[in-house]
Amino acid sequence: SVLFFLRYMEKEDVNLAYSEFELLASARNPPEDPVWNALRDARACYNQVEQLVSLSGRDFAKPDEVERMLQELGSEETTPTMLTPIRKIFAPWCALMRDQFSVLVLPHH
Repeated sequence: SVLFFLRYMEKEDVNLAYSEFELLASARNPPEDPVWNALRDARACYNQVEQLVSLSGRDFAKPDEVERMLQELGSEETTPTMLTPIRKIFAPWCALMRDQFSVLVLPHH
């Protein structure tokens, strides 16, 4: 899981995934099909802007960078979002994994 995350974290593109799904769906599903409502709901719930930790430009090999990521993950949000409960679960989990096993584990899917 960690190796998968490290290998693909820079390659994932949520907008491209939506575009590809829409292309495939448009060939198979008429506009009134429920799949389009599901796609709209998914876009509303899971957008690229809302993420638990910003990964752009981060160096996972540097302990101070890992510490900053964990602090960001555990920080209180000014406006609660759909990810707030997940953040409260994963922040202590990630810190525990780092402390117990010296491995950075971040939720990614």
